[in-house]
Amino acid sequence: MIFRFPFNKVTPHSRIIVYGAGKVGQDYSLQLKFVELYDVIAFCDKHWEEKNSFEYKVIDPKKILTMDYDYIVIALQKEETANSVMKTLLEWGIDREKIIWDNDEVYIDSDSQFKADYIVMQVLQILGISDISYMEVGANHPAAANNTYLFYKKGFRGIAIDANIKFENLWKEYRPEDLFLNVGVGECSGEMEFYICDGDALSTFDKNIADKIEAGQNHKIIQTRKVPVVPLDEIVKKYAAGVYPTYLSVDVEGFEYKVLKNSSMIGNVVCVVEINKSDMEKMNALLKEKGYFPYCRTIADIIYVREEYKKILFTKICNDNDD
Repeated sequence: MIFRFPFNKVTPHSRIIVYGAGKVGQDYSLQLKFVELYDVIAFCDKHWEEKNSFEYKVIDPKKILTMDYDYIVIALQKEETANSVMKTLLEWGIDREKIIWDNDEVYIDSDSQFKADYIVMQVLQILGISDISYMEVGANHPAAANNTYLFYKKGFRGIAIDANIKFENLWKEYRPEDLFLNVGVGECSGEMEFYICDGDALSTFDKNIADKIEAGQNHKIIQTRKVPVVPLDEIVKKYAAGVYPTYLSVDVEGFEYKVLKNSSMIGNVVCVVEINKSDMEKMNALLKEKGYFPYCRTIADIIYVREEYKKILFTKICNDNDD
């Protein structure tokens, strides 16, 4: 389940304060992080001192009284708790029309670890795109915590790429109509050392990451092997007639920037990239240069959408109560 920010009730370009930094607040923060619709002044919470790791700075609710804003959006699940907060805000003299609470809890049909597939599906539905293809770089298991399995179950087909040979037979079993390629993806053609971890999702071409895994307590590198590496444009040219799929997912444990750096991405609409916070600015700059804007963020991924779809996407989100 996910709590959806009430875009349809909050006027675009307004200044907002979000009250609540728990589960609902966390969901709101991930949706608001890259959406250039609002000026998010602050998040506040009764337990603000305990929220040091929150996406936004969390302040004492009493500081609202000294701030200039258009709306206070209450990010609380239970109606009783939300009403209690609303009562307090009214007692502080805050105009009722500035207070918004909407317990919009949405069932998520998702196979991704952090619901990226659901978000991509919603974006493509809003844009009216029904002819969907996909490519998953760093595909890993074909069903478990997979970013494209939802699309396969709905009848769409695509290409899966993973450097770990152990997944080839699993893809043939679970998703026989997809094309599985046992190669790595990089800036240029050649061979690279692939570090296979006992935790499959952590296997990587990045030696620095492999060294950190080896130095840690939870996982170990169990094998290294030379793997052929091919630029993404060459794969698209050979297997997709030179046109990128509608939906591109990239999760290659620290190698994402190198995968996308020299890729044309012609024809792609939505791109999901797993990214560390330290690499976010660099990735945002690269994809902005290629014509994308960051639409929203999950715990581990950023969902990028082509800039040309930005206006229609946000207009629909703000105006349609059913989306």
